[in-house]
Amino acid sequence: MHHLKYYSNLIEEYKEKTGKFPLQEKTKMINNPSSLTEKQKNQIKTFPVYVEIANAWQDEEAKKYNDAIPFSHYNGTDKLFFEELEDGLGKKINEYYDPQKSSFERPNFYVYVVDQDGNYYFAIHTYNNYPFGLYLEKNYHKIEVSNIATNKQSIQSNELFSREDYIKEAKKGLIKLKYFSNLDKEYLQDSK
Repeated sequence: MHHLKYYSNLIEEYKEKTGKFPLQEKTKMINNPSSLTEKQKNQIKTFPVYVEIANAWQDEEAKKYNDAIPFSHYNGTDKLFFEELEDGLGKKINEYYDPQKSSFERPNFYVYVVDQDGNYYFAIHTYNNYPFGLYLEKNYHKIEVSNIATNKQSIQSNELFSREDYIKEAKKGLIKLKYFSNLDKEYLQDSK
């Protein structure tokens, strides 16, 4: 949950500085040849951008997840996501990844989405259920923040991070603090 707040803050800081969300320009057709007429160009749809924030041990699972998305989208890489964040923010940032190694039939990576309307979504997946999370199936829950509130899927970040139940959970110490701290340190610059 600490990583969720970390990324949400970076994404929203990026928006304040640049006027857009990371990779938002990629929602427009990438290959828009100049040979197309204006009518043809206007008929080309825009697509959401999906980025799986996955380290080296999570890449294969993230690729399978992305390949299974049942609609057209632009697959942005976490490397591109981090580069754009750093460029827009004018600072080096640390990369944090989902520390869970046992999948329990749920994604063990984070997902960033930006759509053509200029809305972002950032999701983490948890084994435990929380009052601010979405139950998907046994041992598989999603906590997703966004700049907008959506149909029970997302919570606006400013609302989530000020909720008492979130604050209480976020303050809890990790059971294996040293283990998780070492994992964080090991992958701080994994995409580079």
